Amino acid sequence: MRFRRLLPALVLLAALASPAAGSANELPNGSFENRLQTWAPMSSALNVRAGGVHGSRYARALLRSGSAFGLFTAPSLDLDAGQSISARASVRAVRGKQVCVRIRERRAGKLVAQAVRCVASTGSWQRPPALGYTVRRGDSTLALAVFARRTRTLNWVDVDNVVLNAAPLGTPAAGTVIATNRPWNCTGPLSSFGTLPIKVVSTIANAGANDNDNAVSLRGCSGDGDPATIDLILDIRGNRGAVGTSYDAVRIGQNAHDLVVTGNAECGARSSNPSIHQDIVQALSGNRIEFRDFTSGNPETGQWTCWGAGGGWYITWANAGIPTDLICLRCKLATFNQNLRVGESLRSGARDSVFGFSRSYGIFIENAAREPVNVNNRVIEY
Repeated sequence: MRFRRLLPALVLLAALASPAAGSANELPNGSFENRLQTWAPMSSALNVRAGGVHGSRYARALLRSGSAFGLFTAPSLDLDAGQSISARASVRAVRGKQVCVRIRERRAGKLVAQAVRCVASTGSWQRPPALGYTVRRGDSTLALAVFARRTRTLNWVDVDNVVLNAAPLGTPAAGTVIATNRPWNCTGPLSSFGTLPIKVVSTIANAGANDNDNAVSLRGCSGDGDPATIDLILDIRGNRGAVGTSYDAVRIGQNAHDLVVTGNAECGARSSNPSIHQDIVQALSGNRIEFRDFTSGNPETGQWTCWGAGGGWYITWANAGIPTDLICLRCKLATFNQNLRVGESLRSGARDSVFGFSRSYGIFIENAAREPVNVNNRVIEY
């Protein structure tokens, strides 16, 4: 369903670099070259000054009242429910002041959902990673703003190069296709393999009892930093027999970050060695990673290829930094043993997904999970 989106109070983060390549800025005056056109104050007095990090001008917001102050814009956008957007801004404030990005979605004046990220200012211009958000409904409005939190003194914040990107629905065409029958590893920027999104087609054979053949390993792997765009498309083939790994279809670890992944993953026969665990995706570390519209088997019909020893979408801390902001969005996953399992992690889990299982459980949230995400998910037992 199409809808017109007003972006009044989407609060944006303090940030520095330029827009992601290939993404068009949806804001007509994101660098204040037309002064304050399309912008309005948020508990502040606004003025435009010469300089900044992009173009010839930037905006400064000075506190007038309240606990937070900044500026907001309300462009009209045609977006669909399920469409992904991302927002960035370059900001500068006194060292230590909290500067935030917040995306809010409202319907009939009521909050539908929101996403927020804040950072401590360094005193210089900075540009942290983009904030991503997926539109929940087709009849709501979004809000975009940049703001800082009030302190006792020096209540001003500078803003420049505000960028809002919207990604088309559906899976984009692959930039570079990699076909392999061996374990595939990414340990750095995905861009080192070619043009994004990278597509990996895996026809790995079923592993022996002493092999360690996860089909795809994302250890320290990173995408383009834009949550609105797909970085990696997976086509991991398996038939619960000779084709497909007996280990994990996907393994994530060693502070992999800023990845958006889509596609399908299947497994081969489960090993008779009880020490070999087979999951669809096992995440041991990572930051800001989303598996979007990802599938394995068919939970509606009870067809599965991956056993789910630890889980289908299984998050648990085992190396490097604690898994943070790892989300399975609109996933449809089928396992035999167990499926969504969220262990020690922060703000991680799944949303709007379907999890099928046969033996243990469909969703299990461990006590060690901090602020786990389990929103609008459905479980099917077969």
